[in-house]
This record gives sequence, structure tokens and C-alpha cells, in this order.
Amino acid sequence: MEAKAIAKYVRVSPKKARLIMNQVRGKPAGEALKLLRFAKQKAAGHIRKTLESAIANAEHNFDMDVETLFICDGRIDEGPSLRRLNMRARGMADIIRRPTCHITVKVSEKEEVEKTKKAAKAKPKAVKAESKAAKTKPKAAKADAETKAAKAEPKAAEPENTDGGDDGSES
Repeated sequence: MEAKAIAKYVRVSPKKARLIMNQVRGKPAGEALKLLRFAKQKAAGHIRKTLESAIANAEHNFDMDVETLFICDGRIDEGPSLRRLNMRARGMADIIRRPTCHITVKVSEKEEVEKTKKAAKAKPKAVKAESKAAKTKPKAAKADAETKAAKAEPKAAEPENTDGGDDGSES
């Protein structure tokens, strides 16, 4: 089970926030909180708040153990840009873009992920071989049927023209 938290319209550049998210993605939640608490970047504070919210959601809504949580997915999506005008000489203006981003953090229990990986690996090889054979069987059966039909039918000689008509040869 995954618990998630989303912070929308955060006034941080998505490019700068992704640098921080890449450092904590896949780490245990406690270790990630320590890293974020002492990071100097502005984005670290917003990501930390979102991570704390995701941890609280996991504990309260899904009754997960906080000690076994880790960040299974962290995304920084681009939000709308605020546009501001900076007045210039001769009545002109420059547009200043103030980017925003949406921060999504998903946390999951470590044991749960390991169980799903083991279940995927525990699939017997015979079942995999059968599924491969089932996929290739129609093509192979069709090819076999065509070769058998070709061998069973003797080549028929071309019938002679008996109607006395023009057979394309001149006499």
C-alpha cells in the first residue's frame, strides 16, 4: 500500500526542486527527513513538508509502521508560471517568469515491496515457457499446416487445351 501527499503551486523552479528530490528518492523516510532538514536549498523545505504529510497519511489512513517507510516515488511536475512585467526604457516592458511546481511524494513499507518482487520472481519457469509457446504456437501451427498441405498435394500438370482454339502458338 502506498500513501501519498501532493503540494501544488509551490513557488520553486521545478528544475531546482528535482535536484533535491533525486537525492532522497528511494531512501528510508527518516534518513530523507534528516537530509532535507539540513539542506540549504529553498526546495528542500517544501519537499520536507510534503514528505512529513505523506508519512502522516501513511500512519493515520493506512496504519503503516513509520520506521519501515521509504520514498518509493517522488515527482516534481511543472506548474503554471506567474508572469510579471519589468518596465524598461522607451515604454517597453520585459516579462519575468516566476515558475511554480507540483510536488508529489509517495511512501511505502519496505516489506510490502519485497513481497511483490518475490512474488514476481517466484513465477515458475514452466508457466513462462507455456506462455511463450502459446504466443508462438499460432504462427508455428500455421506454417506447419502450409508445409503439410504443400507436400500432400501433388503438383497438377497444366491441362491441355482441347477446344481447338488458339493456344498462342502459330502454325
